Amino acid sequence: MNEIEKLKNEGWFPILKTGKFRDSKGREHIFDLQYLEDVEKSYKRGNAEFKEAPMITGHLEGSTPARGWIDELKTVGTFLLAKAKEIPADFIDRLKNKEFKFISPSLRQNRSLRHCAWVPVPAIPGLGEFPVDAYANFAEKMGDDDILLCFDFAEIDIFTVGEKFKSIGSILQKIKELFASVTSFQDADSAINTGTIDFIANFPITNEQNNNFNENKSGIELKLGKEETLDKDKTPVKEKQEQEASADFAEKYSAEKNRADNEKQRADQAETRLKELEKGKREKDAADFCESLPPGTIIPKFMPGMKVLMARLDTDGESYDFTEGGEKETPGAFLKRFLKSLKPQIPLDPLPIGSQKDDDAEFSEHVDPADVELNRKAKAIQNAKKITYEAALKEAAGGK
Repeated sequence: MNEIEKLKNEGWFPILKTGKFRDSKGREHIFDLQYLEDVEKSYKRGNAEFKEAPMITGHLEGSTPARGWIDELKTVGTFLLAKAKEIPADFIDRLKNKEFKFISPSLRQNRSLRHCAWVPVPAIPGLGEFPVDAYANFAEKMGDDDILLCFDFAEIDIFTVGEKFKSIGSILQKIKELFASVTSFQDADSAINTGTIDFIANFPITNEQNNNFNENKSGIELKLGKEETLDKDKTPVKEKQEQEASADFAEKYSAEKNRADNEKQRADQAETRLKELEKGKREKDAADFCESLPPGTIIPKFMPGMKVLMARLDTDGESYDFTEGGEKETPGAFLKRFLKSLKPQIPLDPLPIGSQKDDDAEFSEHVDPADVELNRKAKAIQNAKKITYEAALKEAAGGK
């Protein structure tokens, strides 16, 4: 017998294991050992965010009553094991009858356990069946002092409902005393006050209620009225209430999902609009800076490209060391500083007609005579039409 099987005899059962699995919506998940350990660590009662996980039938949480609670978790090898508590005796009978054989966990995105569901088909293969025998025999394994915490009407030789209510009052009193021994009387009285105990122990029971209870052969369920009533369509009222609760949950879930989807769409649209505004501002700042430089600093045919380059820089906000011993700066700031340090690359003012310079047409090695002519035309158009240099340059280039 391996370690997992031994632990099953003590009430432990696997709810998760390492591997690759698909959830109820078909999404693929990979669970490694670290994931299992994170889920275990989150389920500690000392944690501020700890929430006790119920055990329910199916995964429709909130529409079905808890059929027990997860007491604790622990990782053993490649499995995450759980131990349950407070499983009703009548539900143990249903488990014995194999109505539900397997456990399926529900996990939050922050790697915490939401609940465990009893299901007829295993959600994760290889976990095995729920060890119902370990819980069916749980009361027999407990000591005499602890048996009061696992009270079973069928084992007590009491025949009237009133006597059973008095026994419940006695049990609550013992639980209260036990609680007070580890905390304080004030805390115990806040949890189970004496008035509540007296009310239950002395609850008035009619003969009809006594008869209804004695007719129940299992001795577990307590009937305090008539048999369950049926609706007009012959559906038990309780069953119909559960159906209505399920439909109401589905409707609320759909409405909440639509609301969340709409909010996300609006947020995405706002983010896109913000990016467009930021891009427009960068382009305007780049154009304003380039046009503020002394004429001729940037060769005319490179002016549009320089504006585009400058607008594309600094999108990540990172700074770098561009010069030895200098302070860190963004690429855009470095480019601006570099351009400001340049002297005009081409002459902008036309030379007197007939001068030696004009006749010889001398230029530096890195200046294209065509650029000089293009710049001259652009300046003339700019002055005549009172437009930006960039617009004049485009017009001059188009008429070239």
